[in-house]
Amino acid sequence: MQLARRIETIGTSLLALVLVTGTASLGNAVGAPPPEPAAPAQAVVTSDFEDGTTQGWSGRGSASVAVTADAAHDGAASLLVTGRTQAWNGASLDVTSAFEAGTTYGVDLWLRLATGAEPTDLRVSVQRDAGGSSIFDTVATVSATADAWVQVAAEYTMPAAAEATQLYVESTGSLTDFLLDGVVVTGEEVPPVQEDIPPLRDVLAGDFGIGVAIDARETTGASAQLLTRHFGQITAENAMKPESIQPTEGEFTFEAADALVAFAQQNDLRVYGHTLVWHSQTPEWFFARADGTPLTSSPEDQAILLGRMEAHITAMGERFGDAAWAWDVVNEAIDESQPDGLRRSRWYEVLGPDYLTHAFRFADAAFPDAQLFLNDYNTEFPAKREAMYRVVADLIADGVPIDGVGHQLHVNLTRPVAQVDATLARFAELGVAQAVTELDVSISRSADESLPTTPPERLVEQGYYYRDLFEVLRAHELASVTLWGLHDGRSWLRTWPIERPHEAPLAFDDRLQAKPAYWGIVDPGQLPHLPRAARVPAAAVELGPDAPTDPEWSLVPLTEVGASEAGTSTFGGRWDASRLTVLVRVADATPEGDDAVELFADGPVPYRVARDGTTTGEGSGAVVIERPDGTGYDVVAALPLTAAEPGASVPFDLRLTDASVGQVSWSDLSHTQETRPERRGALELSEEVPVVDVPLARVVPVVDGVVEAAWDGAVVVATGVQVEGTPGASADVRLLWSDGALHALAEVTDPEIDTSNSNAWEQDSVEIFLDPGNTKAGAYDPDDGQYRVSATGHVSISGDLEVIGDNLTSAATLTPTGYVVEASLVLDGAATSVLAGLELQVNDATDGARSSVRTWADPTGLSYQNTSRWGVARLAGRAVPACTSTVTDDVRGPLVISDGVTCLDGAEVRGPVLVRTGASLVARTAEIRGPLAVSRAGVVHLEDVRVSGPIAVSGAEVLRLDRADVRGPVGITGVSHLAIVSGSTIAGPLACWGNAATPTDDGVANVVRGPTFGQCAGF
Repeated sequence: MQLARRIETIGTSLLALVLVTGTASLGNAVGAPPPEPAAPAQAVVTSDFEDGTTQGWSGRGSASVAVTADAAHDGAASLLVTGRTQAWNGASLDVTSAFEAGTTYGVDLWLRLATGAEPTDLRVSVQRDAGGSSIFDTVATVSATADAWVQVAAEYTMPAAAEATQLYVESTGSLTDFLLDGVVVTGEEVPPVQEDIPPLRDVLAGDFGIGVAIDARETTGASAQLLTRHFGQITAENAMKPESIQPTEGEFTFEAADALVAFAQQNDLRVYGHTLVWHSQTPEWFFARADGTPLTSSPEDQAILLGRMEAHITAMGERFGDAAWAWDVVNEAIDESQPDGLRRSRWYEVLGPDYLTHAFRFADAAFPDAQLFLNDYNTEFPAKREAMYRVVADLIADGVPIDGVGHQLHVNLTRPVAQVDATLARFAELGVAQAVTELDVSISRSADESLPTTPPERLVEQGYYYRDLFEVLRAHELASVTLWGLHDGRSWLRTWPIERPHEAPLAFDDRLQAKPAYWGIVDPGQLPHLPRAARVPAAAVELGPDAPTDPEWSLVPLTEVGASEAGTSTFGGRWDASRLTVLVRVADATPEGDDAVELFADGPVPYRVARDGTTTGEGSGAVVIERPDGTGYDVVAALPLTAAEPGASVPFDLRLTDASVGQVSWSDLSHTQETRPERRGALELSEEVPVVDVPLARVVPVVDGVVEAAWDGAVVVATGVQVEGTPGASADVRLLWSDGALHALAEVTDPEIDTSNSNAWEQDSVEIFLDPGNTKAGAYDPDDGQYRVSATGHVSISGDLEVIGDNLTSAATLTPTGYVVEASLVLDGAATSVLAGLELQVNDATDGARSSVRTWADPTGLSYQNTSRWGVARLAGRAVPACTSTVTDDVRGPLVISDGVTCLDGAEVRGPVLVRTGASLVARTAEIRGPLAVSRAGVVHLEDVRVSGPIAVSGAEVLRLDRADVRGPVGITGVSHLAIVSGSTIAGPLACWGNAATPTDDGVANVVRGPTFGQCAGF
C-alpha cells in the first residue's frame, strides 16, 4: 500500500464524526438468503452527571475527575477532567459487564475544552485486557475547542471477549483540561455468521485461491468464524512490515506475525507474505548512519544499506522460511513518471536501480521454495502498466529470480474493469505468475468524498462492479486474489485519505453479513435491479426545427437507450433553471401510427411524444424531426424542473415504442415505469461543459518556452477551478492549432518554485489532458493522454505510451512571477470544427508536497483517470491579432500605419495604404482604392477586400490574402513565417521570392490573369 496509507496498529475499529444510522435495507432478489435482522439497540451506558456524582467515571493515570456546574451540554452539570501529565491520561469508565464480544455499540457523547485552552484533538478509545496483555482500540477522534461542545457519534464493534474493558477519553498530544457530558452507549448484537450461503473459497476453488488481509482482531470470535468459512489464505495487514518486525536495528519483534502464522496453520490457511522491502512503514534507521546522518550513495553507505537489507530478509527467512507460499519482495517500486520507471525512494537514492536485483536475490536465498512478487498499485493505468512491464521484463532478462507481479487493485466504481483486463493480459505475455493482492472497491466517487450515509444504491452498483471484475479475474490464470480487509468496518478506507465512516469497499458489512458485493462474486443472479444513471450538463437549448442539431449536443457523446431490431437509439440531456431538455435519436426506419417516445420524471404519468408530434402528459413542449437519411426520427422534449442545481439528481426514464418491434427502455427493462418508479434511473445535473474555440495559428509557434508574436491572436483560458488544497499557483493558457497539432502556452503565476519531490505530480507543473476524439469515455482510450511538464521542464506522460509516447514537444522557462510551459501535442485529423476533449491543470507544491491543484474544466480532481469531465476544444478558423484601432468610415488616403494593429471593417480608403515596420493591418469586406505597400510589417490579413492598385510586400511576418480582388500586380518578398494567397483573383502578374516558405493557396485555388514568377510560379 502507498506511503500515505498508514493504518493504525493499535486497532482502529470505526472512525466516525457523524451519527451512524446503519445501512438501509436493499431488498433481496429471489433466492438470496436475507441477512439476519438487527436486534433493537439498547442503552448500556448513560452518564449525564446531573445527580452530582461522577456516575462511575474515574481518572485515568494522573488525571482527576469531578462534576462541575460551570458548563454543561444538557442540563446543569458535566464532568471536568484535570491534572493530566501525559496524553493518555483522561476520564475512564469500566464497561466490562456492559461490552460483549460480537456486539456493535453506538457511542455518543459531547466534549469541550476548558476555558482558555488552545484547540486540540481528543480521542475516544477502548482498552481490552486479556491474557496478561492490553489492546487499545480507537473509536473516534474529534477536533475540540473551548468555544463550543463537539459531538462524538461513532460505532464500535467489540471484536473479542476480554477480562476487563475500559471506555476512556484521552488526547492525541495536549495535556489540557477538558469537559465530558451526555454519554449514551447503545448496544446492537451482531447477528451470527451466515451458514446458509456458499463459502467464497468453494465457489472460487476452480479459479484461484481467495485470501484476506487481517490482524489479531480477525483471529477470534465471529470474525475468525467468517474468515475460516470463506477464505483459504491470509495476508498480514501490518504485522510483517519492516517497522513492525524490526523497529530498532537488530531487535526483532516477531510476536504479532508469529500469532498470525500460527492461526493460519491451525486453520489450514495459506500465508501470503507482505512485505520485505518498501519505502513506507520502514524505520528511518535503515537509511541512516549510526550517528543519525542520512546515508548517501557512497560505496561505504551502499554497503551499510545492503547489509541491512540482507540481514532483515535473512532473519525473515529464518523465522518464516516455509510458512508463506509467496512474498511481496519489493512493494510499490514503480513510478511511471521517471525515465526508468522506478520510484526515487530512499532505497533507490542510496543503491540505485539495482536494489531490486539485490532484494530478489536475498529473498531467493531466504525463501527458496516461495514465489517472489513485485507488488504495486494502479497497475491498471496504462502508463504504470507499461512502466512496470518494462521493469519486470528487464529483471527477467537479467536473470533476477522474480516469479510474479502483484496488482493491488484499490479501485472504485468509476475504474473501468477493462483496464484490469488489459493489464492482466499484458503481463501474461511475460509468462510470470500474477496475483491480486489488496482488492477493495470504494463506493466513493472520489478520494475526498465522505458520504453522510451508506447509500443502498451504491452497494447494489458495487455488487455489479464485483460481478464484472470477477468475470475478468476468472478469465485469467491468477495465483490468488486477496481482499484488503475482512469486512467494511476493518477497511483502511474508513480513515484514508480522509475520515469516511460510511465507506464500504468489501464483500461483508460491519455486521459480518454478505453484501451485494458478495453476491456479485458468488451468484450475480441474486443482485437487485440496478437503476441506470447519466450525467446531464447545464445549457439552454431552444425548441424549434433546429433543436436536434444544436451544437450543444455534440459536446458530450449521447447515451444508449437500448438496442432493438431497428437499431440502437440514444439520448442526451441539458438543464437550466426551469426545465430539462432531452434529445432522443430514435432508430426506427418504418414510421407507424403508434411510434412514440415517453419520458418519465417524478410522477406516474409520462410525457408522451408521438412520432407525428402530438403530445400528452405534463411537458414543456416538444419537436419531432424525421432524419433525412431515413434511419429514424429525432425528438427534443422539455420537462419542467424545479430546485435545479449542480449535483442534484432527477428521477428519469425513457420508453420507446416501435409499433413494429415493441418497446425499449433505458433503465426499467421490464417497462413498468408507471407502477414501479423505483426502477427508474437518475440524471445527475452537472455544471455546463466548458468550451473554447481554438483559432488556427497564423504561424506555428516555435516550442522554446518564450512568448513570441506567433501567439498573438491565440485564445486564452484560465485555470480557475480549485480542486485540491487552498488557492495557489494558477495559469493563463494560450491555445492555437495547426495541421496535426494542438499548441498551448501556459503562463503560470507561482512566486515560489518547488520541484523537490521525486513524485512528478507533487512538483510545480502544468498538465495538459487531450482526448482527440472527444469520446469522454471515462477510461482512457489508447489515444488519450495526460502530459505533464514541470517548472524546470521535466516531462512525464500517462496513457498508452506505445500510441502517445512521442506526441509531446515541450519547453519550460522561469520568469520573475513564475514560469512558462510551452507545448505542442500531436492532434491527427485537426481541422476546422473538429472537437477534442481538453483539460488544463496547474499543480502547486509547497515544502516538497502538492498543496494546490487548479483546473480549467474538471471539478472532480480525477482527470488523471477519467476523461468524462474534461472540457472541449473546438477548432476554429485562423487567428488574427486583436485590433488596437478600427476604421469603419470611409477615409481619404494616404493611410499610413506605423504601429499597432489597424483594422479596416467595411471601410473604403481612397488612396494608397502604407504598412510600416512592426505594424499590422487586418481588413475585412473593405476596399482600398490605390496601392498597398508593406515594408517589414507584422501581420497583413486581407479577407474579402478589393484593392484597385498593386500590392507590394517587402517584408512581413505573416501575409494572408483570402478571397481578395486585386486589380493590379502582386509582389511578395521577405515574409518570414507564412504567406497564403487563397481563393483570390489577381488581374496582373504574381511574383514571389525570398520568402521563408513557399506561399500556399491553403487548398483553395486562385485566379491569376497575369504570369506567375519565382516561388509562385504555376500558382
